[in-house]
Amino acid sequence: MTSFIIKIIASICMLLDHFGTIFPAFGVSEIFRLIGRISLPIYAYMIAQGCRYTKNIDKYILRLGVFAIISEIPYDLTFYNYLGNQFTVNYFNDTNVFYTLFLGASCITIYEKLKTKQHLWVASLLLLLTSMLEFIISGFEGINSRLFISIILCIYLATMLGISKVMPERENTSKNVVFYNILAFIPLLPILNLANLLRTDYRMQGVVYILLFYFIKPTNKIARSIVMTAIITYHYAYPYIYSKTGGFLLSPPPVRGMFYDSNLNNFFFALLAVILIFIYNDKQGPKVKWIFYIFYPAHIAILGVIQFFLRDFSLK
Repeated sequence: MTSFIIKIIASICMLLDHFGTIFPAFGVSEIFRLIGRISLPIYAYMIAQGCRYTKNIDKYILRLGVFAIISEIPYDLTFYNYLGNQFTVNYFNDTNVFYTLFLGASCITIYEKLKTKQHLWVASLLLLLTSMLEFIISGFEGINSRLFISIILCIYLATMLGISKVMPERENTSKNVVFYNILAFIPLLPILNLANLLRTDYRMQGVVYILLFYFIKPTNKIARSIVMTAIITYHYAYPYIYSKTGGFLLSPPPVRGMFYDSNLNNFFFALLAVILIFIYNDKQGPKVKWIFYIFYPAHIAILGVIQFFLRDFSLK
C-alpha cells in the first residue's frame, strides 16, 4: 500500500470525523468521531517521513504554514461560529491541524540545522529572553496574556527558523555529537508550548507524535508498528487507566491526551492506524501532493456551507 492510498484513507477518516462533529443530529456522530482517531497517527508519521525525504525542507514547512493560515478561515467559520451570526477568524485560538503539522515540521527543521552549527549560545540566549518575556507578561493583570505570549512565541519560532539557517557550521560535526544534539533540542520546548497556547488540533501531543516518529526513525514495518502502538497507547490508554484508577500505582501522565476522560474506544480505533502503517510499502504512488493540501480547507468549507444552509432552512 503506497503513501497515496494511506493518505486517502486518512483523509476519508478525517472527513467522517468532521461530518460527525458538524452534523451530530444524523445519529452517526459517535462512530464517525471514533473513525477519525485513525487519521492523526498516519498524518504524524507521514509528516515525519516528509521531513526526512523532502528535497527542500524550507519549502515544505512554508507550504504547511501557508495552508495553516488558509485553512483557519473555513475552520473557524465552520466549527466555532455556527451557533451565531458572528463570522470571525481567530488565528491564535482553537487552531486547525495544519498548525500542528507546521509546528512539528518546524521543530524538526530547527533541530536538524542547529545540531551542526557553531555559537549555539545565540539560540540559548534567545530562549532565555523569550522565557523572561513570558514570565513578565504572565504577571500582568487586565490583559490577554495568552495572546501576547502566543505572539511572542510566534516571533521566537520565526527567529529560530532564521538564525538556524544562517548560523555558521561547526568545523568538526562528529565531535561531541550527543552534547550538541541535546543542546539543539532545548530550543524546541517553547514551540511545544506554543501548540498548547494556540490550542492547535491535538495541541502539544500532536507535535510530540511527529517528533517521536522522526527521532526514533523506525527502520522496518515491525519497528514502526511498535513505535506507533507505543505512542497511541501513551496518548489514549495510559491517561484513561490513570483516570479510572485514581492514579493508584501510576504517576500522572506528563502530557494529557486530548480524550483524557473518554473511553477506550478511541484507543482501539486509533490502533487501526498501526495496521495501515504496517502494510505501507514505503512507496509514494501518484505524485499529487497538492490534492491533500487542498482537501483539508476545501472539505471543511463545503461542510460549513451545507451546515449554514441547513441551519437557515431550519429557522424558517
